[in-house]
Amino acid sequence: MAHNETSDSPKFLGENIISKNEKILWYFIVLLGIIFTIIIGVFSYNKNLQSLSVKLEKDALLHMSLLRSELDKQSGTPLILAGDASIQNLLASPTKENAIKISQKLATLKKRIGSDVIYIINTDGEAISSSNWNTPQSFVGTNYAFRDYFKNAMKNGAAFQYALGSVSKKPGLYYSARIDDGNRTLGVAVVKLDFTPIEKLWAQMSVPAFVIDNQNIILIGSSPNERFKTFKLQNYGNFWVKLDIPQLNWQLILIGTKSSANIVAIGVSAIFLSLYIIMLGIIFYIRYKQLQSAKKLIVASQYQKDLEQNVAARTHELNKTNRALSKEVNERKKTEAEVIRL
Repeated sequence: MAHNETSDSPKFLGENIISKNEKILWYFIVLLGIIFTIIIGVFSYNKNLQSLSVKLEKDALLHMSLLRSELDKQSGTPLILAGDASIQNLLASPTKENAIKISQKLATLKKRIGSDVIYIINTDGEAISSSNWNTPQSFVGTNYAFRDYFKNAMKNGAAFQYALGSVSKKPGLYYSARIDDGNRTLGVAVVKLDFTPIEKLWAQMSVPAFVIDNQNIILIGSSPNERFKTFKLQNYGNFWVKLDIPQLNWQLILIGTKSSANIVAIGVSAIFLSLYIIMLGIIFYIRYKQLQSAKKLIVASQYQKDLEQNVAARTHELNKTNRALSKEVNERKKTEAEVIRL
């Protein structure tokens, strides 16, 4: 009897050796890896963003420290000059010789404290002495009666104004203080602060920084080309730190970007996913080897089973044939015996 090998043949070895439950388990493991990759990426992003925020706050404090140091140094200078007897004498009894001496004194002071220019204005608004007296841009003889820093200082005793220089055409912060001699007003002392050195220093730092006024106009920035533009956060970055400068009603703003946080998160996620894939590959390889071994055992077992079935079938056929032959021999012997008797 021919044995039908198709019904019990090893075709199931590649199809049914992995159970349905095991397939579901593998799908679940892959899905779990994707979920964990997303979770780790989000966690890494938030953690890195938090670190960037802390660093940005520290940078903002450093920027503010540099700015306050310069502001404090310059803002006090007009008050000191207002109490200088030689300057009071010049305003009370102006002479060309005294004006030159005071101008030389102001030039020396300018170099020491890093001001852009220092000058003395009489009550008519005319500059009679200036640290740049011997330059083509000399302020001496120029009238500043229209300037708010002059008018407000004459009225209130002290003032400040951020403006574009009428002679130099350079923007700067003007600090002014009224000069009095008893009950008599003699004039105004003015110091102009140029923020260009600070802007150059900020430009070397890692984050964009700006100072804006109460109308969101950029006055100082790590990018001087942005000066006098309206500040819009969306043009610069994703998050920021703001610090108030109360005495000027200004704000210092440092801009951060989330791109580095994104890069780190993607990198961490990629590393985790790579390791996870490698681990799955190793596990799958081990499982594959196990399945191969199982297949070989099943093939051997099936072959043994088929062999035993074939042997049994052949034995059965032989026994049947032998019985038929024996019966035929007996029948012939019986016939022969009857023939002999006859």
